[in-house]
Amino acid sequence: MTVRRSKVEKVFRIMWPIRAACLAAITFWGFLAYQSYGLPDLNISQLFVILSFIAFFALTLSYYSNLSYVTDEYGIEFVTHKSSHKINWHEIEKISPSIVPTGGHIVTTKSGQYVINGFVKGHRMLVDLVITKAGLFPER
Repeated sequence: MTVRRSKVEKVFRIMWPIRAACLAAITFWGFLAYQSYGLPDLNISQLFVILSFIAFFALTLSYYSNLSYVTDEYGIEFVTHKSSHKINWHEIEKISPSIVPTGGHIVTTKSGQYVINGFVKGHRMLVDLVITKAGLFPER
């Protein structure tokens, strides 16, 4: 008789206010572009700046909408819109706060470093989970 192991996953995603703020910025800059187009005083460089902001916020929204962290009994998977990378718990060597003011953490593994974004809903729970599962308890 074969015993099947259940794969219990927990998914952590970026908080909705971050995505909503990007969508609001796209709407604002899109409205500004719409209102500005056809004005006689608008030169090409001003239009380029407006379109650059729209592109920046659209790319940011796309990235944050597809970013997630999936944990299971074996490890953590970093998923973006282009790729995913699975890291087993035993490969994680340390986790430390990022110097970037978003409140993220840097996960150091045997194969490199990865960031746990500070905008993740349940960020503290995810960091605690990584510390616990990877056995990174502080020494006393």
